Amino acid sequence: MPTHLNNSLILLIPITSECHLVRFLGYHLSINNRQKPVLGYIAIDLNLQDTRLQKRNECLILWVFLSFGLCITTLFIYRLKIIAQATSDLRKTLAKMEMQHIELEMSKKKVQEDSYMKPGFLPIYRMN
Repeated sequence: MPTHLNNSLILLIPITSECHLVRFLGYHLSINNRQKPVLGYIAIDLNLQDTRLQKRNECLILWVFLSFGLCITTLFIYRLKIIAQATSDLRKTLAKMEMQHIELEMSKKKVQEDSYMKPGFLPIYRMN
C-alpha cells in the first residue's frame, strides 16, 4: 500500500513469514502454509524527485547519443556522396583518356602508313 509524502513514495510490504522476507529479498524457499498472519511490514521509501531526475538524466543521455549518431550518419552519407561524385568524375575522365588514346593510336598508324608510302612516291634527287 503506497503512501505519498511530498516527493517520496513509501511502500509498505507485509511480511507473513520469514520465508516471505527471504523470497522478497531474492531467494526462493517453499512456503507450506500460505495463510499466515502478518508479522510486520517492510517500508521502502522511494524519493520521487531523485527518480524523476534520474529519468531526465537518462533521457538527456539518450538524446545526446541519438544526436551524436545522427550527426555521424549525416557525415557518413555526405562522405558517400562526395566519394560517389569523385568516382563518377574519375570514370568520365578515364573514358575521355581512353578515347584520346584510341585517337592517338589511329593517328600514329596513319602517320606510320604515310611514312612507309612516302619513299615510293617522291622522286629521288641527287645533287652533284
